[in-house]
Amino acid sequence: MVYRYVLLFLVILLMMDVEAQFVNFRYKSDSFSVCRMLLLKILDANKEKNHLPTKGKEIIISGSLPAEIFVPNQKYFISGNWTQTKWGYQLKVSDLRPLQAETKEEIVEFLGSGLIKGVRERTAKKIVDAFGKNAIRIIETNPEKLCSIKGISKRVANNIAESYKEQKKELEKINSLLSLGLSIIYAKKVLKVWGDKAYKMIKENPYVLTEIQGIGFLRADKVAEKMKIKPDDPFRIKAGLEYALRETCYNMGHTFLKYNELLEGSQKLLQIEEEKIKTFLEDALPEDIVFSKGYFYPVELYHAEKYTGSAINKLALTNTKFIKPYGDGFYSMLTDEQKKAVENALIKRISVITGLPGTGKTFSIRAIIETLERAGISYALAAPTGKAAKRIEELTGRSAKTIHRLLEVKWDKESNRVIFTRNESNPLDEKYVIVDESSMIDILLAKRLMEAISDETNVVLVGDYNQLPSVAPGNFLRDIVDNDLCSVARLKKIHRQAETSTIVRAAHTIHNGGNLWFFNDRDFIFIEEEGPEGIAGVIKKVVEDGTYSEPMNTQILSPMKKGECGTERLNEILRDRLRRYNIDYLRQISDGIYCLQDVETSFKDFFIGDKVIQLQNNYRKEVFNGEIGYVIEIDKEEQKIRVVFDDRVIEYEDYELDELALAYALTVHKYQGSEADCIVMPVTTSHYIMLYRNLLYTAVTRAKKVFVMVGTKKALAIAIKNNKPIQRNSRLYDWL
Repeated sequence: MVYRYVLLFLVILLMMDVEAQFVNFRYKSDSFSVCRMLLLKILDANKEKNHLPTKGKEIIISGSLPAEIFVPNQKYFISGNWTQTKWGYQLKVSDLRPLQAETKEEIVEFLGSGLIKGVRERTAKKIVDAFGKNAIRIIETNPEKLCSIKGISKRVANNIAESYKEQKKELEKINSLLSLGLSIIYAKKVLKVWGDKAYKMIKENPYVLTEIQGIGFLRADKVAEKMKIKPDDPFRIKAGLEYALRETCYNMGHTFLKYNELLEGSQKLLQIEEEKIKTFLEDALPEDIVFSKGYFYPVELYHAEKYTGSAINKLALTNTKFIKPYGDGFYSMLTDEQKKAVENALIKRISVITGLPGTGKTFSIRAIIETLERAGISYALAAPTGKAAKRIEELTGRSAKTIHRLLEVKWDKESNRVIFTRNESNPLDEKYVIVDESSMIDILLAKRLMEAISDETNVVLVGDYNQLPSVAPGNFLRDIVDNDLCSVARLKKIHRQAETSTIVRAAHTIHNGGNLWFFNDRDFIFIEEEGPEGIAGVIKKVVEDGTYSEPMNTQILSPMKKGECGTERLNEILRDRLRRYNIDYLRQISDGIYCLQDVETSFKDFFIGDKVIQLQNNYRKEVFNGEIGYVIEIDKEEQKIRVVFDDRVIEYEDYELDELALAYALTVHKYQGSEADCIVMPVTTSHYIMLYRNLLYTAVTRAKKVFVMVGTKKALAIAIKNNKPIQRNSRLYDWL
C-alpha cells in the first residue's frame, strides 16, 4: 500500500514588531498586498532569535493591506508573525501604521504623495525648502506662513492645512478599522455611513458590516474570525441566515425561499451542524426574515409582494367611467385586437397590454394618449429606466419620466434614507399612469408605484412579458399575465409597418421555436466562426471598424461574464480603441468641455472616455441601476472621477467606484429596456449553460436597425431549442 503525505511547509516562528520603509509591490489589490520593505529596526520580538531578518536588508510583508496606504519611501510601524512559507520568510501583518516623516526627503515624499489635497511633489518640495523639518508642524499649527511661498495663496494654505488635519484624523479612524481586517475602500465606506461610531459598532457585532453595500457576510466573517468569534455564535448564525436568504433572492430573482433551499444554502455558508441552523429557522428567526405560508422572505420582499398583490386585486375589482375613443385619429387605424386593448385600458382601473415586437403596443399607447388628451384627462407616461423613458418619449412625442422620477424620489440627509415623495399620503395627481417596458419592473418598485396610486387614478401596464424578467427580485408582469390578475390584452398580429423588419420577424420565429433561415447582409446578419477566440476577434473587428454601425451606436451583448466571449474579456479587448472613439465624440458634442485630459489619464480601474454602467440604485446621486454613461474627467488629487449620464454629470469618490463597471460589452440581462441601432452578440457552445430561447429573444429585440450574431449555427440551434423558462419563486397571486 502506498501512502501519500502532503506537507504544508508553513511554521509560525515568532511575533515581531518592526520599523520599515516601503520599497515596492510584489502584488497589490484593493484588499491584499505583498510588499518589499527595507527593514530599519526590529522593535520587539519574542525569545526565538533564529531566522530573524537583518537590519538594512529587504523583507517581504503580506496581508489585508490596501495598496492605497503605501507611499514611496514612507516609514511604517508593522506588527505581525515572522513566518516561513514556500516562498521564503514573510511578515504576516496584523497591524500597520504610517510613521511621522523625519528627514527632509521623507517629508517631501509624504506631502507630495497625493494624500494631502492641493499638494503635489513640486509644491511639497517648495514647502520643505522653505521650512525644512518643521514643514509638517507649520502646516498643522501655523499654516499662514505657507503664504510666503510663491504660488500659495491664503486660500490654498488654509486648504492644505485643513486637508492635513482631515487626513490625519481620517488616517487614525481608517487605521483602527484596518486593524480589524477591513480594506481601506471598505473602511471609507463604513466611515461614510457610521462615522465615529463605526469601530465600536463593529467590535460589538462584526456582522453589522453586512449592512454596508458591497461588504456582505463573507468579508464580515473574516473580520469576526480575526476577533475570535466562534463559528456557532448566535450573531454569526443569524447573519448567515439573512445573507443566504437575501443573497439567493437578489441574485436569482426570488421573493422567497423554501425551507430546504434556505437550510441548504445557509449550511453551505456557515459550515456548522445542521441542527443548530434548524433551531434558529424554527424558533429564533432573525427579525429581517419573515416566515409566511410555508416560505421564508426577506422582510422587505414580503411586504412588497403582499402589498402589490393586494393593491392589484383592489384595482382589478373595480371599473372606471368609460372614456369613448373618437372615431378618427389613431383609434381608427387600430386592428380589432388593438381596439379592444385600448377600450380595456379606458374602462378598467388596472389593465395590461402585452405582445411581441411589432404587434402595436406603442401604437395602442398613442391611441390611449390621444383619447385622454381630447377628453381633457391628465396622464403620466413612464418607464423603469431612463433609456426606456426616452424611447417611449421619442415614439409618442409626449414627455415621459422614469418611475423613480415620477414618484419624486430623493435622498433625505437628515434620516440618511431614500424618500419616495409620492406615496399613499401624497399620491400622484394624474388620472392615468401609463408604464411602458413593464417587464422590467421588480417587486420593490411595483410596491412603490402602487403606493402612489389613489382611488382616482387608473394604471395601464404595457410590455412584453416574454422578455427576461427584472434584474431585481420578482416576476411582476409575468405573474399578472400568467394568472390573469387583471384585464390582460394579448396582441398577436404583426402590425403592417413592422412586417418588413427582419428583426421583428426573427423575434417571432425565435419565440415560436422556429428555424432562422432568413439571414441577410442588411439588418439580420450571421457570421460563422468557430472557437471562442476567433469569435471574439471577429466581434472586435466589426465593432471597431464600424462595419454595420458607428461604434457609438453599437452595443455588444453576451450571455455570460466569464470566458473568451464573456463581457469581461470583450471589455478588455475592445476598450482601448473604443474609448478613443468615445473621447472624440464627447469632445464634439460638448464643444470641447468633456474629456480634456490626456487619453492615457486613469484612476483605479477607469480611463478617460470609458463607457460605464451604474450597477445599483444610488438615490443620493439620483443615478439608477442600468444607466450608461462616460468617464469625462479624472481628478487624481481629489481621488474622484466624473461621469456624464445623458446630460447629467455625476461625481464618484474612490470608495464609490465599485458602483461602476465597463459597458462596452454587457450581459443581455443588464441591457433590458435599452436599445441600440446595432447589437452584436456571440453565440458559442462555450456559453452552453446560458443558451436559451428567452435570452436570445431578448437580445434580438434590443436592436433597432441591425442585429449581428457571430458564432456557430450549432450554438444558435441549442439556444432556440432550449425553451426552459427562468424559474423564480414568486407568489403575487397569493395575496389576492
